[in-house]
Amino acid sequence: MRPSIFIFIILFSLNTTLAQEQKSSVPQPLTEEVIVNQVNDLVGKQYSMDAKQLEVVLLNLKAKSEKIGSEKGILGSGRFLMSVFDKQGKDKEVVELGNQLIKIVQNKKEDPKGIITDIYQQTAQALMYLGLDDAGKKDLEMSITFAKTIENPDKKYFRLSQNYIALHTYYNHKTDVSSDKKYRDSTIYYINRSLESAKK
Repeated sequence: MRPSIFIFIILFSLNTTLAQEQKSSVPQPLTEEVIVNQVNDLVGKQYSMDAKQLEVVLLNLKAKSEKIGSEKGILGSGRFLMSVFDKQGKDKEVVELGNQLIKIVQNKKEDPKGIITDIYQQTAQALMYLGLDDAGKKDLEMSITFAKTIENPDKKYFRLSQNYIALHTYYNHKTDVSSDKKYRDSTIYYINRSLESAKK
């Protein structure tokens, strides 16, 4: 084999290898699907990660979602981030983020996957922790409205049961500060609704 052909083969092989390495190092285009998959991956890894780590990653995914205008990405990362804030006792942050996400879904009428239901429910819980019970009650009622539209029946009745027990707690607290019969009646009503939903 002539030296020039040998050098050509080496240079060609080297060029092909470099081109393949460059191709593999090119980042994936940022799409809604990529972000949603990354959020779903985090759900599976959440117990092996520190809450602060999760917070940083989810804030980044939410920012990327906002940059490309991905509603699914914003809602998915935002809902998960609310849970992470909740675990750290950051009730004000839960409420602020919840209100931001609620503005995005304010014209929605249905919630087949239960994302909107969860957002209202988590916001309500944080409001009640902050002592804003009446505002929390309104969000619980919205959560119930959306929970009724969830496609998966197990998830639907589980969420309804959770929300009814939270309303029971709300009215039970009212009976501690008032002797008004309507509060006692409401406590009984919502505990029964919670039990009925849990049995379905």
